[in-house]
Amino acid sequence: MKRVLSVLLLFAVMLLTSCDTLPQIFDCPAVKQKQERQTEQDKKAAAGIAEAAPKIVSKSPNGTSKSTNANTSTSSSTGSGTSQSTSADTSPVITPSPTVTSTPSISQKQKQLVEAANWAKGRNYLTINGHRFRMDCSGVIRAIYFKAGIDLAKDFNKYRGGGTQRIHETLRVKGLIYRPTVPVPGDILFWDNTYDANHNGRSDDMLSHIGMVVSSDKKSGNIIYVHHHEKKGIVFEKMNLLHPNDSSYNAIMRSQRARKLPGNKYLASHLYKDAGKGYLMR
Repeated sequence: MKRVLSVLLLFAVMLLTSCDTLPQIFDCPAVKQKQERQTEQDKKAAAGIAEAAPKIVSKSPNGTSKSTNANTSTSSSTGSGTSQSTSADTSPVITPSPTVTSTPSISQKQKQLVEAANWAKGRNYLTINGHRFRMDCSGVIRAIYFKAGIDLAKDFNKYRGGGTQRIHETLRVKGLIYRPTVPVPGDILFWDNTYDANHNGRSDDMLSHIGMVVSSDKKSGNIIYVHHHEKKGIVFEKMNLLHPNDSSYNAIMRSQRARKLPGNKYLASHLYKDAGKGYLMR
C-alpha cells in the first residue's frame, strides 16, 4: 500500500512541475506553451536574418532593375541553353571612354596617296602603266600622285623651271598652296636651300626639294614624309615644326659642306617653305 501511494505522489509532482517527460497524448498545457514559445522565437530569428542580409540592385541588359539577396545565388540560362550560377557582384561597372587620337582624319584620295608612298618606298625605279618616272625628288612625288590617279604634270608646259618649281606653280595658281604648322597626309612639302643649286655659295636656292607627308600627329607635331634622298633613294624621314632646332625630331636635309653656308640651316624644319594640297586637284 505504501508503495502504491509513493508512486501516485511522484506522478502528481511530475504533473504539477513539468509535462516534458509525459506522452503528448495527455495534451499537457506546459508542452503546448513551450512549443508556442519556440515557434515564435523561430519566426523572429528568420525575420532578423532577412533584414540583416544586404540587398544588391543590379540592372539587366534591357534596363530593368533586379533585386537579389547577397547570401543567395541565381541561376540564369545562356544563349546556348546551358544553365550557369551567378553570385552577386558589387564591383562598379566601368565604361571605357572612346579612343582619343590626334591623327587628322583624311580623305580616300589621301589614303591612296599614303598607300602609293608605301609602294614607292625603297624602289630602285618607278614604272606605272608603262610610264617610267625619273628617280629624283620631283619624279618620285609625281609617280606617287600618278599612282593615286592625279597627274601633277598636266600643266607643266605652262610654267618654267624644274619639276619642283613647276609643281609648286601649278598648285599656287589653283590656290592650293598654304603653310601649316602640322601638314597632313598627302600634303606636298616644299623646301628651299637644301643644296647649293647655282653654286654661288649663298642661301638663295628657292624650291630646291620636294616630298610628301605620309603621317602626322597634331598634338606632338611629328611628321613622317617620303622623298628621294640623293644617297639613300626613296625613304621615309621625320620633321617637326614645333621643335625646329631639335635634330632628334628632324632629319638632316643639307650635306655637311652645305651646312657651312650663312645661317647654318640644315634640318628639314629649318628649310621648310610651305605645303600644297595636291590631292584637291581636279
